[in-house]
Amino acid sequence: MKPIVLTMNAFGPYAGETTLDFRVLGNTRLFLITGPTGAGKTSIFDAIAFALYGKASSASRESENFKSQHADDTTLCFVKLQFSVREKNYFIERYPKQLRLGIAYRVFPAKAVLTLDDGTIISGVDSVNAKIQEILGLDYKQFRQIVMLPQGEFQELLEAESSKKQDIFRRIFDTKLYDQVTRRLGQMCSELESNLSEYKTRIQLSLGQIETDDPVLQQLILAPYPDLSQIT
Repeated sequence: MKPIVLTMNAFGPYAGETTLDFRVLGNTRLFLITGPTGAGKTSIFDAIAFALYGKASSASRESENFKSQHADDTTLCFVKLQFSVREKNYFIERYPKQLRLGIAYRVFPAKAVLTLDDGTIISGVDSVNAKIQEILGLDYKQFRQIVMLPQGEFQELLEAESSKKQDIFRRIFDTKLYDQVTRRLGQMCSELESNLSEYKTRIQLSLGQIETDDPVLQQLILAPYPDLSQIT
């Protein structure tokens, strides 16, 4: 997914309409978003994630809290994003659920509209969410894990000890399934080792009951790992 133009209105710290045109970067694949604390860096990522999935780039922020505290009560909070996937262009417009002042305060419901590359328009939050997942091939959780690592977790990762980094990676990449597989394989290994030890003890007890004056046979019986095919 390549962002082309991002427009935010009354979103986070952006009280008015703010547009970021990524086309000015040309073919640059790596760029830095910088600024003082509270300047709205994370809000840019929140806006992209919200436009696509209706959620923030971090699971700790709720979409209903996206409206800027600096915007007046008559202004609607929304995000528009033009993006491309595999050389096809898409445009999505999304509004969070919010209070708006008209004649009186009323709840403005969440809204989403997606325009496909061929001009087809899809509306409705559920329908748009399903189509976005189809286009990107990722659900929201996978998008956060693979495409957009939340700033707070990245800072935590940089400063963490090795054991803590392991926990962070497990949470970010959701390795619970692999942990379960590892534990199960460990259990199976322990069971096999226990059975092997039991069989070895039985064999040694059985061989110990054999009486013979044959030195070759005695050597075979006393070997750490007796070759039963030669003894029998």
